[in-house]
Amino acid sequence: MSFILSNINLDSPDGFTFIFIFLIAIPFVLIFPLITRLVRHLRIKRQIKSRTIINMYESPSKLSPAEIGYLYDTKISKNELVGTLFNLEDRKIISISSSGKLKQINDSIRLSEFEEYICSLVRRGTLTSINEKLDSTIYQTFSSMVRESLVSSEYMQDNLLSGFISSSLKIALRIYIVSVVTFIAYWFITAYYFHALDFALGEYGKISILVILMFIIISATYFILYIIAGAILTLIFVKINGTIWIGTKKLKKIWNDIEGYKIYIRQAQLDRLKFENNEIKKASNEKDFAYAVALGMNINWKNRFK
Repeated sequence: MSFILSNINLDSPDGFTFIFIFLIAIPFVLIFPLITRLVRHLRIKRQIKSRTIINMYESPSKLSPAEIGYLYDTKISKNELVGTLFNLEDRKIISISSSGKLKQINDSIRLSEFEEYICSLVRRGTLTSINEKLDSTIYQTFSSMVRESLVSSEYMQDNLLSGFISSSLKIALRIYIVSVVTFIAYWFITAYYFHALDFALGEYGKISILVILMFIIISATYFILYIIAGAILTLIFVKINGTIWIGTKKLKKIWNDIEGYKIYIRQAQLDRLKFENNEIKKASNEKDFAYAVALGMNINWKNRFK
């Protein structure tokens, strides 16, 4: 790399091309989505401190702890199930004793399918304690029901593979468009930059359209590379941002609210929730506590039942 850089001649079009395309344009295209995410996070944190975001104090669109937890990694673990139990307790549907024993105390409230499934386990005695180790089939059934709820509510695509492919193609198209626009900008900047080096701008302009069209056609033949890059970036974004990148339009509209609510809990509520869980053995705000558990935040909820 050092050899290449040492042999770049900025007084030639080729050297100018290398600097402009490879050291400026391409890195910008790759890191731009990460920059926008960082800016969004900083904006949300600033709004939390100024207490200007009211909807952060409520779960977005009344999504349950299990549903929001599932949206981040499309998996159901003990966290989402326990978060659901705490949420049901907060709504006075079940009770949880100081030892962690479960009991349904209200069966007149309409529940979602996956919440009713958990209550049925409690009624039948299959799930008797919050500390109980459950069979994997229970998690599979619960996960399937949570997923079906999100699909029926149009927050998640039924086929995640098609969503992944769609997202990869969209990113590939954006990269392709940016590369074309970048090349066009480069071409005319080079024409202006090297005009003093006896570049006949008039003659240069005559072949500009032909060269640009050739670049568009040639780069289109390598579109498969853009698709591969799009797939890699989609995987990175899903890892960082959750499934927003392969979700539905309805999910994308509320994702900032979901992110905001998560940051609100972590920044404004987590220390208090941890203290109350460990010392008082009861959270003053069970609703936020249930979401914090479902989102896998650093709360050892088992300490409440020791």
